[in-house]
Amino acid sequence: MQTSFKKINFLIITFYFTLSGFTGLIGEWKIINLTENKDNDFLPAIDSGGNMAWRTLRSKESIITITAKDNNKKEYPAPLSPDSIEKLKSKAVSYGANVPSCAAFRPAINVNRGAWAFFDGEDYEIQYLADGKIKIITENKTEDAFPVFWNDKIIWCAWDGNDYEIMMYDNGKTSALTKNEENDYFPACSEKLLIWQQWDEKKTTLNLVQYENGTISFLDRTKLVAPLIGKDYLKNLQHMANFVLDINTVEPAVYDQDIVFIWKDMDVYRVAFFDNKAGISARINTDNSGRQYLAKHLAMFNKKIVFSYWNSAVEEYDLFFWKQGMNTAEKIIRQGHDSYPALNDTILLWQGFDGADWEIFKSGL
Repeated sequence: MQTSFKKINFLIITFYFTLSGFTGLIGEWKIINLTENKDNDFLPAIDSGGNMAWRTLRSKESIITITAKDNNKKEYPAPLSPDSIEKLKSKAVSYGANVPSCAAFRPAINVNRGAWAFFDGEDYEIQYLADGKIKIITENKTEDAFPVFWNDKIIWCAWDGNDYEIMMYDNGKTSALTKNEENDYFPACSEKLLIWQQWDEKKTTLNLVQYENGTISFLDRTKLVAPLIGKDYLKNLQHMANFVLDINTVEPAVYDQDIVFIWKDMDVYRVAFFDNKAGISARINTDNSGRQYLAKHLAMFNKKIVFSYWNSAVEEYDLFFWKQGMNTAEKIIRQGHDSYPALNDTILLWQGFDGADWEIFKSGL
């Protein structure tokens, strides 16, 4: 009886900490609250050195919180529109699987530099933080959002009145990388690679494109998409050529020259990993628990990948972890809606709902 009592106590204690969100020990995952407050904290980012940033909603204020690797924390005002605030605070149960994407409002961080979108009362502009000083690098009547760092440059998306284009800020000068009739959105980059998704109005298809030495080109779908269809894709390539071209590829993440992306398999959105060295893509499978059918929110660092899948059984997004060599992705178990992961080689961050508000959670890798 004594042994049973100890086991019961251990289960109760573990269950309590998991529900409270303070510390969860589940398998090899140790989950802690990076934030635990009455604010709403969203959209974390982290660089390779461990510097972190996220967006905080405090009452009606929107703030960018930056925590350096030495734990020195600073806050910078970064207003959001009322509509954007409503979208950020929405829970999965409010929208179902189609929770509005807020990735465009995530801050970017790179050592002592930061960039983020802010609402100036009319539209969104981009602020740039360098050496403790903030500069507005866009000041126009168009919508500017989704900043990312590409080496010493800042890349973002700008609405030109008809569609989104890709812009670049380099050494004090702004230039347009695209000027077309397609919708160019969701940039992702590493030191060696800059890509984004492009909507082809004529073919009604979303494709991934690459920018290199001033030239924009489609990524090779025979390597990117065809291998995902089945083992015999090479034999059937002539018959499936049109089918392959019609498959949507969206929301990329990049590390070095590897790419992880979402692709549409019939009515299911799945995750795929393109290994540049092997020159071919592979599906990232899960155990299919909870009837997952919509993948979102990809993040990658050095062949480690984290993403969200909509779990229709409990109406929330769950996080999954995968690294090269794993047969299936491992579910990161925590009660509550989890999304927008960010990681480096040793640290994983994400936003999660704790039952009262949104917090930033952290785990080691």
